[in-house]
Amino acid sequence: MEGQIDSLVVGVGTGGSISGIGAVLREAVPQARIIALEPQGSPVLSGGDPGFSYIDGIGAGFVPDALDRSIIDEVRTVGDDDAYDMARRLAREEGLLVGISAGANVFTLAYAASSFTLPSVAGLLTGRYPEELGIWNNESGLPDSVPTLATELGSRGWRTGGVVGNWVLRRESGVARGFDRFDDRFPEKEAVRGWPERSAEATTDAAIESVEGCTQIPSTRCFVWVHYQDPHGPYDPPGDARERLLPAERRAEDGTRSLSVGEDHRGEGVIPRYQFLQDRHEVAWYRAGYRAEIQYVDQQIGRLLETVESAGLGDRAVIVFTADHGESLGENGVWFAHGSRLGDEQVRVPLLVRIPGRGPSRRDEP
Repeated sequence: MEGQIDSLVVGVGTGGSISGIGAVLREAVPQARIIALEPQGSPVLSGGDPGFSYIDGIGAGFVPDALDRSIIDEVRTVGDDDAYDMARRLAREEGLLVGISAGANVFTLAYAASSFTLPSVAGLLTGRYPEELGIWNNESGLPDSVPTLATELGSRGWRTGGVVGNWVLRRESGVARGFDRFDDRFPEKEAVRGWPERSAEATTDAAIESVEGCTQIPSTRCFVWVHYQDPHGPYDPPGDARERLLPAERRAEDGTRSLSVGEDHRGEGVIPRYQFLQDRHEVAWYRAGYRAEIQYVDQQIGRLLETVESAGLGDRAVIVFTADHGESLGENGVWFAHGSRLGDEQVRVPLLVRIPGRGPSRRDEP
């Protein structure tokens, strides 16, 4: 290292990374400063009280046993908004993808098969286009004759589990076929239409049960599919995240624009009927709600990934992250909706694949 490292800054989760790397660095470069980073919302290492933060992977709310505090020169805190803003800057300006995408193979031009849920998910699970399956809307059903990823893996001795938070994907839709265990409990109700649904936190709880079940039989290969309803309209995130994000959204050129409410769910120049909440008409209020739901589900996915790691599966599990559709937030005059267009805002989706033993990469072709 030849003394070229001035500082090491590490976010503290379990404490293992900063303790292990810090010990080696301290021996090789004694003058280097080692700085521990924790969320402002849960500043335990700084002497504060445990609390809540949307930053994934750090801020456990207690001092981890694995943490060697003797090597730490300084503890600093970071706010949720600052962390998210910097992550976006690193991706946009430096091409560095951090967070869940760190260490993953990132596909930047991935497209869903449809702009609404059941046709898209049916394509994802079968590798076939919705029109081949005869699925045209969310009221269709997956034909019994079509093999799925779950049926194929099950026939080869894999254990399979599915967890869904969207009522459209209930077992009657056909997507449950092939899963040894399919959890489609919907204990909650959507805020406007009253449709059954399950929050991201409850979905993660069920997914953790499924992952832990995989570890009960040694040497058994498992496939666990988890589908989150969030982020999805009506945007109704928990806590005060919307209020914290609202000022930034109001600074957008059209942030303070007021929209009328439509008679249907298409969002063509208006707020979709099922999105309308609390008699609010301001564009920024809905965008802040959507962004807050993204932060919420990001935290819950982080909780699920922590379970994968703690179960000893981190160096063996292939992890795939994607979405079944996007969302129009004003692009081309469509507000807070999906399902009616096939533009990038509705069908271009994230696709991240983390494979043990394979380093990160980026693919920019379709």
